[in-house]
Amino acid sequence: MRYVPRPLGRADGQPFGSAEEAWMWFGACQLARAVGARLQAGQGDVSRPCDPDDIYRAVQRLYRLRRIGGRHLRVLGRFAASQCPPDPRAGDGAGQAVLWAEALDYLDVDLRQRGIVA
Repeated sequence: MRYVPRPLGRADGQPFGSAEEAWMWFGACQLARAVGARLQAGQGDVSRPCDPDDIYRAVQRLYRLRRIGGRHLRVLGRFAASQCPPDPRAGDGAGQAVLWAEALDYLDVDLRQRGIVA
């Protein structure tokens, strides 16, 4: 039997306003999973057009296509875990802010095409 993933960007649900919002939502879902939560559709306050794993797969696809690199992934992971974007005024390096912006620019294009970001 062949596994075929469900298509990204279902028609139902409210799309995210930006790739950053989608990425932070993904990070919050990952933090909840880490403490044992089981995520199920329809359990949140707002219905979304995707699963957290759809966001993960989009980032992995960008990595495989070499649009983003390992440094981008580390910055995305670090700030998703802290649930706060990089801020050079708060001691985060300017380089981290640049990597963050680059990665989210690529992610934004991908998620807009799939209807996950409006």
